[in-house]
Amino acid sequence: MRDDELGFDGLPIEAFPLPRNDEAAAPASAPRDAAGVAGVAESFLAEALRVHRAVLDVHQSISDDLLASAESAVAGRAFPARPEIPAPRAEPDHGTTAANPARQPLRPQLPVGDMRMFGSVLEFDGTPGEFRTGSTLLSDFAVPPDAWFRTEDRSSLANLAWQEIALQAAGKLCDLNGIAVGHIEEDLVFRNLEGRSRLLRHASPLGRTVQVRTELLGHTPLPQSALVRFGFAVALDGRPCYEGETVHGVFTPAVLDRETGLDGGRRVPTWLERQTSPPPVVKAVLPAPGEDQLDLIDDAEVVLGGGDHGAGYVLARKRIDPAAWYFDLHFPGDPVMPGSLGVETLFHAVRAYAVAAGLTETMSAPCFAPAPDAELTWKYRGQVLRENDELQCEVHLRAVHHGPDRVLLHADGSLFCDGLRVYRVDGICIELREGRHR
Repeated sequence: MRDDELGFDGLPIEAFPLPRNDEAAAPASAPRDAAGVAGVAESFLAEALRVHRAVLDVHQSISDDLLASAESAVAGRAFPARPEIPAPRAEPDHGTTAANPARQPLRPQLPVGDMRMFGSVLEFDGTPGEFRTGSTLLSDFAVPPDAWFRTEDRSSLANLAWQEIALQAAGKLCDLNGIAVGHIEEDLVFRNLEGRSRLLRHASPLGRTVQVRTELLGHTPLPQSALVRFGFAVALDGRPCYEGETVHGVFTPAVLDRETGLDGGRRVPTWLERQTSPPPVVKAVLPAPGEDQLDLIDDAEVVLGGGDHGAGYVLARKRIDPAAWYFDLHFPGDPVMPGSLGVETLFHAVRAYAVAAGLTETMSAPCFAPAPDAELTWKYRGQVLRENDELQCEVHLRAVHHGPDRVLLHADGSLFCDGLRVYRVDGICIELREGRHR
C-alpha cells in the first residue's frame, strides 16, 4: 500500500470531535472560516515539512483535520502560559493518602503484570515539558525465556509483543517529556491511535534483552488532548529487528468518549452479512493457544473463496469477559483491552483460515509467526471496555504463497466491537512452517 493510500491521518474530526468553550461538542455541520483555516493549515504544513521530512505526504491529512478542528474549538479562547512542572517520577502514585485524601488526577501510565513489556531507561535526551522534536529515549526489555507471547516453537515472538515493546517505550518517552503540562488538575488517558511497523528479520529474543530507541517526531497540542508522533527501532545483539512509526493520543475522558469508530458512528455490516446468497461456510477448528492469554477466538466461519479479493475470508467472534485478565493490567485505573491484542486476534483469524484450508495437514508441528519484511499498518478509532459484549473480527485474504519451506498468508482485516468497526489493520503477513525443535 502506498503512503498516499494509507490514511495515516492522526485524529480526524469525525472520530474525536473537540469541545467548544462551553464543553459541548461542535456540530459536524458548524460553519468554519475557510480562509482562517487555510492560513493556519499552511503554517502547520511548513512546520511539518521540517519535522516530518520523509512522510510529508502522509501528514497532509493530519495537519488539515487537526488544525481545522483546533481553530473551530479554540476560536476566541485565551489559554494561560504553560506552567513549569517538575520532572515526572518514574512510577507516579495516583492513589489517595492520609495526608492527601482527595482523589489524584488520573495520569497515563504503563501496563503492569503480564502486559508490561518495558524494562529500564538507559538514556534520555530531552527536557520535561518541552516536547522537543528529536528528543530520544534508549530503553531495554528483558524478554522472559518462557514468555506467554512466544510463538509455538519458541523461535520468536507473537506480533503483539513486538508492538507492545515498541509502543510502551514510546509511552515512556511521552511521560519523560512531561505529558501532564497544561493539564495539572484534569484526568488524562493514553491511547495508541495508529502506526506502521516492519519486522526486519527473524529474531529469537526469548531469555535475552532487546534495546529500543525511540524518537519524538512531532507534538500537536489541542484543547483537552494532544497528539504525539514517534519513530522506533528495536534491536537484538546490536542489530535492528523491528522498526516503525506510531501516533499516541493523550485525552481527557470527555474527549475520548466522543469516539465514533472508523465509519463516523455508522454500524456497517461485515462482508458475510452483505452477501445476498449465503456462501458455503466452513466452521474452523481453531489451533489450541499455547497460553491462556492467547485464547482470543470463540468461533470462526471461513469462506474459502470469499472476501473482497476472492482469496479467502474469515469472520471470528469473541465474547468479552469483564473479568478478562488484561483489564486490570492495561491500564491501572483505566481498564481497556490492548489494541495489540485486537491486532493479534486478526492474526489468529488468519490462522483459522490456514487450518480450514488444509495448509497445516502435512505438518507435524505447525508454527505461525509474523513474516519478516512486510509492512503492517493499524488504525484504532474506538476501544474495547469491560461493559462491551462481543468482538467480531473479519479478515480478507489477499494471497497465499507456497514456498519450499513455508507458506505466506497475506490479509487485511477489521475488528468490530458491539457492531461498531473500531480497528483497521492492513498488511497482515504470517508465515506458516514446520516448527523447529522445541
